[in-house]
Amino acid sequence: MRIASGLLFAVALTVFSSPCLALDDGDFDPTFGDSGSAFRIFPNGVPFSIYGLDTRSDGGFVLSGNLQLLPPASVDFGYAFSLPGFGGGGSYGFDLGGSNDDANFGGVAYGPDGGFVLAGMATGPDDDPAEQGALVAYDSNAHFQWQALVPKTGDVQIDAVATRKNGDIVFAGFYDHGASSPGAGDDCLVGQWLADGMPDTGFSGNGLATVAWDLGGTNDDVCQAVDTTASGKIVTAGLAVRADGSEDFAIARFTTSGSLDSSFSGDGKLVVAFDQGGTNDDIGKAIAVDRKNRIVVAGLVETATGQRVGVVRVLEDGTLDDTFNGTGKRTFNLSGSSDDVIDVRVLKILSPPSNDIVIAGSYDRQPSGSAAFVAVLDDSGAFDTSFSGNGKQHVEVPGMDGYDYAGSLALDGGELLLDGGFALNGPDPGDAWVTRLFMHQISGDDFESGDFRFWSSHAP
Repeated sequence: MRIASGLLFAVALTVFSSPCLALDDGDFDPTFGDSGSAFRIFPNGVPFSIYGLDTRSDGGFVLSGNLQLLPPASVDFGYAFSLPGFGGGGSYGFDLGGSNDDANFGGVAYGPDGGFVLAGMATGPDDDPAEQGALVAYDSNAHFQWQALVPKTGDVQIDAVATRKNGDIVFAGFYDHGASSPGAGDDCLVGQWLADGMPDTGFSGNGLATVAWDLGGTNDDVCQAVDTTASGKIVTAGLAVRADGSEDFAIARFTTSGSLDSSFSGDGKLVVAFDQGGTNDDIGKAIAVDRKNRIVVAGLVETATGQRVGVVRVLEDGTLDDTFNGTGKRTFNLSGSSDDVIDVRVLKILSPPSNDIVIAGSYDRQPSGSAAFVAVLDDSGAFDTSFSGNGKQHVEVPGMDGYDYAGSLALDGGELLLDGGFALNGPDPGDAWVTRLFMHQISGDDFESGDFRFWSSHAP
């Protein structure tokens, strides 16, 4: 085990006073960051891949990803944080053997006490398991608290993490169990850990639950997103492979005890196909539950000419919500002239009464390069044109046009905080950025809590 901490990141932050400034939804907030829209984080030349972002009620935030140690060696979990008047960062290595590569694929989640937890996988020796699900937690002062490995036969990867109001941690990912039960290939894995880093034995007996759709072919079922309902149930989304090799959105809901919830789609699991061309690969990448207990999933939908963003909204019983775009699902691209979407990274739902759906990712900006995007749909599934005029905002960091990609997005006191990095073929692939977009927010039914993070998705 290796812990490296301290100021691995130099954070440049300039705040401008604009008390009379009139901003529209989707505008870059000039009171945040350097150059009026963002600040750059320079991890001393160490390549930094961004996977997570979360905010806390006192105005601070933390972003996370992967650090390539110098001289070129293994990869560690990395984090950078901002508190009022202070910024810093650090890294964590599990060092189990082999390559010692430890990847923060699951991002970061703040807890109610101001601490945060990172999730992903730790590489071990080249025997079984070669990869283990991994968690590491820090307190509100970014001091190391605990680390945990997921005790599961076969390779495990955690791709999403969230916290509850009581500090418990939920996560989702997948594991490769070979030919053992409950089926061949990869299966979806969901877990619940207590705030002290121990498995919650009240959840499926050992803190872990699995689900397999097993639709044929390789029978690979992978979960990449997780959220909780107001009653404490866990929802997850990802992909399920069909017999013909195509992939569909896969959604599951678990009870608080860790069993599949039979009140959802009859057996606790659902498959949604878009089938718009190409090899018909449709991959759920992000999930959120709104205040009406509707589940919204966003991801990638393949077409004959590229990829689009796909969004589906499901009612509490697991049926498609036909008040959303008439069918319960819709797709869109960014440029309007080509299916140009590269990735979808995150989905947030704004507080009532808007229930707007906010999606962030990256797209191929012609004639070359890439850019981050934020898109906002209203409750009916149409673009919310009060956001940036057409419901879409193109995001590039000044001076780095054409190489940007989105990492994650968080709600920041009603505004939208977005982070990301630069493509590997860009001029500064080791840099990370954060920017903030202005949003008008009407106080929802949780305003009295004083904590915007718990408005829509944090269960008791």
